[in-house]
Amino acid sequence: MSQLPPVPGQQITQKDLLTPPWQSWFYYLQNLINSGSLGPTGATGPAGSTGATGATGATGTTGTSGTGLTGATGATGATGAAGATGSAGAAGATGATGATGATGATGTSTVTKLWIFSPLSYWIAPNSTATTISVTGASWSGGIATLTFGAITTAIPVGSVITITGMTPSGYNASNVLVTASLTNQVSYALVSNPGAFTSGGSITNGSTYTPTANAVIADVWICGGGGGGGGGGYSTVASGSAASGGGGGGGGGVTSHRFRVAEIGASATITLGAGGSGGAGSAAIGARATSGGAGGQTTFTPTTSVMAITTYGAGGGAGGVNGAASGGGAGGSVVGIGGTSTTNLGGTAPLGANSGASNGIFSISLNFIPVAGGQGGGSANALGTISTTGGNIFSHNLYLVGGSGGGAGGGVDNTGTGYVGGNSGNVQGVYFASGGAIATNGGSASATSFVGGNSGGGGGGGAGVGATPGVGGAGIAAGGGGGGGAVWQGVASVGGQGGRGGDGLCIVVEYF
Repeated sequence: MSQLPPVPGQQITQKDLLTPPWQSWFYYLQNLINSGSLGPTGATGPAGSTGATGATGATGTTGTSGTGLTGATGATGATGAAGATGSAGAAGATGATGATGATGATGTSTVTKLWIFSPLSYWIAPNSTATTISVTGASWSGGIATLTFGAITTAIPVGSVITITGMTPSGYNASNVLVTASLTNQVSYALVSNPGAFTSGGSITNGSTYTPTANAVIADVWICGGGGGGGGGGYSTVASGSAASGGGGGGGGGVTSHRFRVAEIGASATITLGAGGSGGAGSAAIGARATSGGAGGQTTFTPTTSVMAITTYGAGGGAGGVNGAASGGGAGGSVVGIGGTSTTNLGGTAPLGANSGASNGIFSISLNFIPVAGGQGGGSANALGTISTTGGNIFSHNLYLVGGSGGGAGGGVDNTGTGYVGGNSGNVQGVYFASGGAIATNGGSASATSFVGGNSGGGGGGGAGVGATPGVGGAGIAAGGGGGGGAVWQGVASVGGQGGRGGDGLCIVVEYF
């Protein structure tokens, strides 16, 4: 029987099984099996040596991940019991302070109250020296009391400060209250409680104390001294053959102002008002100069604190008229002194500015747009008495300016006995207190007309010819100078015209909130 050839090698690797020697050997072995030529199994040969470990095969490729199916949603569980309330959390830390906002623009100031302090004299009647009004009746309604009295010439201005005393019931009495409404025969003021039915009268006078309104911040204070009185008119006769001059006009009271912080004033301030100068009496004898007008008094505003008080002085009176010579005007008052009174054909000496002389009165003096002196009074311009001059103007730049213009000179008579018209008062260039003084009989006009109770001087009285009555000088209002009296020529009267009374001093307080 055929035998297998020797094994090609004792140790082989997997890759060697496919080499030609091994392929040939396996092929021969297959033929033997197929032909049945294999003999009986031979004796077991000795164990061959262990073959070397084959090399590790390469790692197989990772299979793709299988897609899992989403399970069905489980049934909703029962609601659990409410949990216990938790304890309060600790307080948060305080936030940082925000930055300060920008300061807003300053708003427009608003006037909250106007106070007018003035004697009642002029309202009672021009040239009056009375300062008290007697009450004849009283009533109360809705927080307002109304007092009645005999008619006066001019209604007391709304905003005036008055004091009421001696009333029965006493509940009508009040100090330093503001007039809320007025007529020539009544005045009203605020009063909280009803005093009851009127029983008997009392009296009304001007107030003299300013008490700042709550929350007021600024108070502008304007004050002026009393105006000078006008001089009396001269006197002449046919026998003398001489002209005569009318009286010189009085000067305007000095004026000044100051802006206070209300805190500076304190609880209150006391106001003292200068009286207007008296009018001079007319001459009753040839060659005798008529009486000069009186000087006006000073006005002060004095706070209760140590802050400064403010003061201004009255004006001088005009010279009396005389035959054969002119009459000088009175000088305006000022913040530094009283205006000089004239007693000759020259004007009174002015503390500030030039003297008026025997000509038109001059303007008031102003420093930095604040007036500090009143207008000068007008004097008759010549010895013949044919020209009677205008009083000096008062300068103004502010609605609330107060101050007096000069009074006009009285009209004269010439040497033929012809009378001439008196001079006009000076203008007041403001618009709040700017009404003219009382117009004299047959005399010059009073300038400006915008508010009853203004502060220009009075017009001069007209001169009187044969058989006529000389004019009385017009009264000044609120520091205005009085007009000069008219001269007389042996007329119905044997005396020259009376000079006009100077206007009383005045104080106005304007509060701003």
